[in-house]
Amino acid sequence: MAYIFIYNIGMALYAFAAWLASFINPKVKKLIEGHRDILTTVRNGIKEGDRIVWFHVASLGEFEQGRPLMELVRKNHPEYKILLTFFSPSGYEVRKNYEGADVICYIPFDTKRGANRFLDIVKPEIAIFIKYEFWYFFLTGMRKRGTRIYSVSSIFRDGQIFFRFKNAAKVLRQFDHLFVQNQKSVDLLAGINIHNTTIVGDTRLELWKSTTRRRTCHSCRLSRTDRKPSSQAPVGIPTSISTFLISAITWIGNSSSHLTKSMSLDLPG
Repeated sequence: MAYIFIYNIGMALYAFAAWLASFINPKVKKLIEGHRDILTTVRNGIKEGDRIVWFHVASLGEFEQGRPLMELVRKNHPEYKILLTFFSPSGYEVRKNYEGADVICYIPFDTKRGANRFLDIVKPEIAIFIKYEFWYFFLTGMRKRGTRIYSVSSIFRDGQIFFRFKNAAKVLRQFDHLFVQNQKSVDLLAGINIHNTTIVGDTRLELWKSTTRRRTCHSCRLSRTDRKPSSQAPVGIPTSISTFLISAITWIGNSSSHLTKSMSLDLPG
């Protein structure tokens, strides 16, 4: 397809431009240096038989959106290892020692070869991509491998390539479910016949609101959060996401390690 050809060329040019820029830009230099260590990092951190939930974020802001979900997985399913990847040095350099993940590294550039090499090592059972992360070869590669793939806090606008070119929408069809921020996103996706969506808002904003409410209530000894049983999700996670994610992980844990397309989950309404 023309779209895939153009995408390949664009990604190759981007990688080459980043390599050139690394000679004069310290931030890009850190990116290129980090990319050299990706496969070594995942090989050392992930062993045969490890069960992986992969969180991918672009940078620091998206990390904060995904952090409540990582805490939820860590708390309720410690049998899984958490892989956290970043696209940008501004996120990786700040959170490369985050204790809530078992393995932390950059995501490789999205070429077919790079994605396949990475996925052959990681073998994620669940992948959660935050907000604007729509990488064609990673998503299609995981779909072929049976990974359950979710987009969280994604937001869409008129004029994006997915709604202008039919072939570009294929990348969005790889997701099992998209947890979006607003009704506009739901409507745009419905316009290209994607209906596996749920509105959850911005998880980072919800975390701030919930934390603020909890502090306010605590000061008057009326904290609802303190009375929640330990099985509740961390504050800031919309119920639809927390319930759905834990159901997905539990379902995988009760099934064989190789997922089949014939199996499905009940999605929230």
